[in-house]
Formats: sequence, structure tokens, C-alpha cells
Amino acid sequence: MVNPPSTFDFLSREYLRKFVEEAHRNGFLAALAGSLKKYHIIDAIELGFDVIGFRDAVCSGGRDGVVSLELVSELKEIIRSHYAGKISVYSSSKPKQWVLEAQV
Repeated sequence: MVNPPSTFDFLSREYLRKFVEEAHRNGFLAALAGSLKKYHIIDAIELGFDVIGFRDAVCSGGRDGVVSLELVSELKEIIRSHYAGKISVYSSSKPKQWVLEAQV
């Protein structure tokens, strides 16, 4: 199965950043979805999205599969680690390596 392009393949980070700013300026929450992979989550958080939707990234067997507790737990850990300051991420819409930084 070929991975479909994600929202990050169609819209620039700058466009998405401005979208979030405009939504917030007008009192709206900003949501992001669209073939997102788990490596997109930090980009989405850093851009300021309030809601991030995943399907393929959390389902065993792809978008028509069932929600996997293990995959959801992986996303939860990425988010938790990000807010705990443990993850350094390279800015790009390509797959990333999360690097755990030493606690200071």
C-alpha cells in the first residue's frame, strides 16, 4: 500500500501557521487532519493546532483497521515527551528521528 500524501505535502508550514493565527484571532480552534503520520504530531503542536486528527497512524491495518491501543499510546508518549522537553525534532514534513535529550 502506498502512503497517501499528507496535508503537509500540500500546504506549507507558513500557510498552516497563518491559518492557526487567523483561526485563533477570530476565536476559533484550529484543527488539522489529512493522512497525518506520527512524525507530524510535533510539527502540528509547534504550529499551534488545538486538535490533531489521526486515523491511519492509530489503526492496525490502516484506515479501515481497528484503533490500536499500542499506536495510540505511542502518540501519547510523543506528546507527553514533547511537553516534558525531552524531544528535539528536525523541522520538515519528512519522517523524523526523535532524539531524546539528556535531562539537565
